[in-house]
Amino acid sequence: MNTLHSSNIKALRRRDHQLANELVAFSHNEKPSNNFRVKPSKHEWPTLAYRSGEHWIWLHSPLDPQREAERLIMNIQPVGFYILVGLGMGYVAEKLLARDADCEILACEPDREALWAAIGARPLTHLLTEARFTLKVVSHTSDIATLIYSNYVAEYHGIPAVIPLRAMLEHNERWKQCYVAIEHILREGRANSSIHNKFGRLWARNLIHNRRIFNDHPLTVQPAQQAVIAAAGPTLDLALAIAQGIAPTSQNWISSVPIAHQEDFRKSCTSLLRPTLDAKCRSANSTILIAVDSALPTLMASNITPDVVVAIDSQLATYHHFLPTN
Repeated sequence: MNTLHSSNIKALRRRDHQLANELVAFSHNEKPSNNFRVKPSKHEWPTLAYRSGEHWIWLHSPLDPQREAERLIMNIQPVGFYILVGLGMGYVAEKLLARDADCEILACEPDREALWAAIGARPLTHLLTEARFTLKVVSHTSDIATLIYSNYVAEYHGIPAVIPLRAMLEHNERWKQCYVAIEHILREGRANSSIHNKFGRLWARNLIHNRRIFNDHPLTVQPAQQAVIAAAGPTLDLALAIAQGIAPTSQNWISSVPIAHQEDFRKSCTSLLRPTLDAKCRSANSTILIAVDSALPTLMASNITPDVVVAIDSQLATYHHFLPTN
């Protein structure tokens, strides 16, 4: 550990004590692969090189990495939140923080060895102690969603920008997997955000309106030891028929339940569903019947009133599911 390692680790410990300790432990316990090497650029700014087979790949410009970072962010529209796939030597993060006064940055580092090489080559105390900057090591791609949503709030930050180290995407599978996982998580998040944008105000209005009803008619569901959940699907009518003792036709079976599972399905309907058809029987057996809103009309048509109905969508079609209850 050199002097730069010590000062940068000390700065990192102020923001993330655990990560600082992990890096120190890494330096003591892990045998370096020598896949990353710090090299000076022609303008004397240090840069990182990655060994890919017999060749060394520059993570930054070997001429002027500072100028390269400036040119890169000129082509990036300012946003409230940036996700860096790999910190590199920190040049891009520094330029973004200097340009965008209100932005926040999450740097997802796929390789501890690359990070250790970087913090031993440049003084990064100003970056590591910056409140708008968060550095995390990605041990597994399954951790990325937690890392992102522990720091990023779509409604507050808006649409984020993902900035990878392009050279590493082409030559390192771990970097590529990290980048692909981040893009996938953000696509899912954008889909959820569009739903919130479309229905959020309507959900809030409905909650406020229906709260009056809840106050006048509080929900009284007795504690239960087990729950039976009724969802809408092709087997619901069949399950109700079996529970009520009505023999299903062969066509019902063929279209709904594979032959290999028919006996188990019949047993479940008679042992679990049949005792839930009557409210008094449910209470005696300490069972609660929960239905999704789209299953409600089918249940009510069979004179079965569930204890709880779950509705999420606020569209007119959902309201129609409740009309039979009036």
